[in-house]
Amino acid sequence: MGACTSCNTASASIIVSAGPDTLHACFMVCLKMDLYHSKYANMPITYSVKPCPPGKGYVDNTYGEGTVFSGFNAMGRPEKSVVTEVVPLEKVVMTSADGAATMTHTMTALPGDKCRLELEMKCLFAGGFKAHAAMQVNTMKHFIEANVGPICNDAPPIGRQFGKITESFKAALTTKPTAFCGNCGKASSKDAFCGGCGVPNGGAATGGDPPREGF
Repeated sequence: MGACTSCNTASASIIVSAGPDTLHACFMVCLKMDLYHSKYANMPITYSVKPCPPGKGYVDNTYGEGTVFSGFNAMGRPEKSVVTEVVPLEKVVMTSADGAATMTHTMTALPGDKCRLELEMKCLFAGGFKAHAAMQVNTMKHFIEANVGPICNDAPPIGRQFGKITESFKAALTTKPTAFCGNCGKASSKDAFCGGCGVPNGGAATGGDPPREGF
């Protein structure tokens, strides 16, 4: 018999609503793990950062494919993650230094300045961490909604940046679709119904929790 895929995967998603900079803030929180992980994580780790190779950075010439985050977990064991894929405002993939675990954050822009934020973890027995994944995206949501201003002041969106966002980041955004299905996030078309989930185009987004103060 083949390997149990669900046993080795844990995922969860949530809707984040923090105004016009929601998507940008979600991306930055997922990418800059040394700054934000300790502020929202269920099992926080304070990371140091080793910049990515020259020419690979999307932000501060530090964060991109090849960036390495190092820290120690609650049991005092070293943790090291390497950024292996970045799609600006869409995806951040990190892999453990030994290649045994992968963590993927995916962001999907939705109507109404909302964003669907998804976390997927893949490693041996990750299926036992499904509740952890759900709690993690929930705390990320509340942290982002409460701190969207400071997050975007640290690395401002296109048009407001001061040398933080690289030309590679800007170029990657030139072909982004501008309209999305409110139910599943798929790019809209002129058809009457969404090609992703079948609801009438123009449907409203659903999901997520009400904002909570204190993060």
